[in-house]
Amino acid sequence: MILKFDISILKMGNFSVEVIDFIKIQSLSKKSDSLSIIRIVPLRYEKGVFFVNIINFKVKKQKKQIELINQGGIKIKYKYNNERFDFFGIE
Repeated sequence: MILKFDISILKMGNFSVEVIDFIKIQSLSKKSDSLSIIRIVPLRYEKGVFFVNIINFKVKKQKKQIELINQGGIKIKYKYNNERFDFFGIE
């Protein structure tokens, strides 16, 4: 079975996840002095482990420039056992 859905905007509880580009970041930074964005790196595989990286960035306006300041991230790891993905750890 293949699931297809639009991930341009996804609601999860009190949060919404939206796929944005740099123009959207510029627009959002004009409306708010404090803005955080999160980059989710697509699923990858290495040495028998599947993983996704999640990186948090602070958006800072400096005159006419926008800085993306890396606030650190995590790697969420899974193993696949021929039936399902099992959580393997967080780095």
